[in-house]
Amino acid sequence: MRNHTDLKFRKIIFCGSVVQYKFPFEEYNHRFEGDLINEIGARDIWPVLAEVLTTGYGSAGTYGFRRPGVRDRWHNGTTHSAFLKRDFCLKYWVPYLRDGQIVEDDEEVEPPPWWLGIVATLQPRYLIAVSAAVLIVWFLGHLVPASWWPIHYVT
Repeated sequence: MRNHTDLKFRKIIFCGSVVQYKFPFEEYNHRFEGDLINEIGARDIWPVLAEVLTTGYGSAGTYGFRRPGVRDRWHNGTTHSAFLKRDFCLKYWVPYLRDGQIVEDDEEVEPPPWWLGIVATLQPRYLIAVSAAVLIVWFLGHLVPASWWPIHYVT
């Protein structure tokens, strides 16, 4: 969207989105007709894993964008691939794409699994980087003679 400023969009539906929640939709809203819909699966773990194990991805498909310009639509008990089933598309997407009608989502929002919150908080990509650094230092400590180290410990 940044590179092709001439493109305009009629209707956009995100499902299982790995777009970052802070994406600046407000900078592009003049290029959209209608609402942007974000289908959120309460049991969709993949957006969170994409966000915490890599860089540049987000977890809007699990936690929503929660901001103006995007209509988050929550689906309890829904996993990543459930959005691509015929019944789901007929119920939610066809009315929107055909007439702009937005079918309501689940009234009570089911939270994602508890362990997913822990994974999101711990940010495994940083734990992996720190672990790798510790292993490198440990390996070098056994490979390089102690006399070469700038700090000598007395044991």
